[in-house]
Amino acid sequence: MRSGPGPSLDAASDLPSDDEVARRREWDARDEHEQDLYALALAHARSHELLRAAHVLRECTGPKARWLRCYSKYLAGEKRLQEEAGELLGPKDRPQPNPYTQELLDEMASWEAHFLENDGWLLYLARAPDAPPQPLDYRLAALEVLVSSVVRVPWNWSAWLKIAECLDGPEELEATLPFLPQCYALLLFYVHATLEIHAAGDALHDVLDELEGVFGAECSVITGLRALVHYHVRDFDEATALFTSLQQTDPYRLDDVDVLSNILYVSEKRAELAALAQEYTRLDRVRPEVCCLIGNYYSLRRDHEKAIVYFRRALKLDRGYLSAWTLMGHEYVESKNTNAAIASYRRAVDVNRKDYRAWYGLGQTYELLGEPFYALSYYQRAAALRPYDARMWTALATCYEKLKRIPDAIRSHQRALLSSEPGDGSDLALRIGKLYSASGQGAHAAAYHRRALAEGLRGGMGPAELGRVYLWLAKWEMRRGDKGSAGGGGAGGGAGGGDLDKAEEYLRVMEGTQEYRDEAKALLKDLEVLSLSRE
Repeated sequence: MRSGPGPSLDAASDLPSDDEVARRREWDARDEHEQDLYALALAHARSHELLRAAHVLRECTGPKARWLRCYSKYLAGEKRLQEEAGELLGPKDRPQPNPYTQELLDEMASWEAHFLENDGWLLYLARAPDAPPQPLDYRLAALEVLVSSVVRVPWNWSAWLKIAECLDGPEELEATLPFLPQCYALLLFYVHATLEIHAAGDALHDVLDELEGVFGAECSVITGLRALVHYHVRDFDEATALFTSLQQTDPYRLDDVDVLSNILYVSEKRAELAALAQEYTRLDRVRPEVCCLIGNYYSLRRDHEKAIVYFRRALKLDRGYLSAWTLMGHEYVESKNTNAAIASYRRAVDVNRKDYRAWYGLGQTYELLGEPFYALSYYQRAAALRPYDARMWTALATCYEKLKRIPDAIRSHQRALLSSEPGDGSDLALRIGKLYSASGQGAHAAAYHRRALAEGLRGGMGPAELGRVYLWLAKWEMRRGDKGSAGGGGAGGGAGGGDLDKAEEYLRVMEGTQEYRDEAKALLKDLEVLSLSRE
């Protein structure tokens, strides 16, 4: 990300023109003249009297006053949306735009020329009410305005977050980086945006090392980001260790506690999750993250109804809380309420279209409903967002198998095999071998059965599955040997013949097991006859 050109401090284009200097002086004079009204409005805003603050500043024309007026009205609209929202997943529960959006945009359009373009805070506000999800052309236009905003005000972290929402993948992130200001906020943004598009890798640790050099190793923000990087690459042990150290150094920090609860849930550490829920419930039980933590605890106890209650509570506090929508969908699947599960997953996608867990959940739900065509579409979206996750490709392959699209199923399993974790390769190789066998491609089937056997012997495959692989390979060599000509090669397998010695080796292994002993002995007798016929 350092390849882009840095700011050119001595370039003539970077220096403000005389007209810009004059305009800035005029706007500063307006701010000074309106200072009393601004202070009064700020007091109203801090007392949560947002519309009153906006009303006080209705005649003001300075940048600070216009910003506070528009932002107060925007927050008042968000508050009204929260209050007027219907019951969760009810008939009136639909994402609605901020009621003051059009009024604010009309007001901004009436300002004098160059006023909006030269104020980074107002540029951010011009796109804040109606950020993605939006059509592509609108999203790119919003991205352009937000980039202009952070160039003028690099420390407005809310604008950086909106830029991350606009980005749709690694390519757009790399294309945007050269236009962003070269500052430490850019490094923080790079880590956040990379995690958002699920492209986390070891390179992020180098960026975090650079940030640690500036803010210190004790900075909780940097430690939290490093833990999130480990979480996204499924290094749960390291992520848990970092989150635990954060608890000790900053015991009242509630950020990312829901992520830690997800790790403990996946690891099935019930006692640790119970202790965590009890500890943070005492701190603040009305934070969405804490409600999500308690929901995970009840889910691990298989008390899905109570888990749904807490996930719904988290969403009443924040309807844009992505994790709660997705996790509530999982709970509805467990409760066999597929309609509510689908609705929950769709709301999660509305909040963040880059959430692969929601797309994957939709695929699983439609697969349970016996709709593999719909499931296939959602699994494809999940695999596109998470291309190096073997689970996505395995789910795709399963759908292709149900649709009798065997070549596509084989390719998906092969992609999953490339991304599989140690210990999972034997099962995937065996499934590919079975598909090749079913489609009549014996040589490919044998190659993957051998690979499954090799990986299974190293661990990851049970005795019963190993036995079936041994028997399949033995039968394969015997079939090849049976087809070979009598003079075409010896028992070692010449041209057109199978390796009968290898087949005997496989069967001798099975002869010593109780489950496959009889079948192995019968095949050894057939093998003896076959060997005599080839002499």
